[in-house]
Amino acid sequence: MSTTNVLIVDDDSDAAISLVKALKVTLPEVHLHAATSADTASQIFSQIKPQVAVLDLHLDSRRGVESGFALQQNLLLADPLCRIIFLTGHSSVEYGVRALNLGASS
Repeated sequence: MSTTNVLIVDDDSDAAISLVKALKVTLPEVHLHAATSADTASQIFSQIKPQVAVLDLHLDSRRGVESGFALQQNLLLADPLCRIIFLTGHSSVEYGVRALNLGASS
């Protein structure tokens, strides 16, 4: 049986830690990994090859939501089978449609 890896990416470390803790309770068999930047997420992603990545849309204050979309594209280029899920406080129909068009899971 293969190991299921999930990567959580949020620039807010408290939010990332809270999500990891909540998921550990409900999914104890899943290996959870957290990153607080796109660079760290890319490094972890290449090492663990997660089946699922949960991303914050706004990872870099200078780039805004483009930082989350850029990471999504980079991760899907590295592994098109990875399921991408966005969790964000920056919600809009436009962002949701864009994320789906770029390959996020529905």
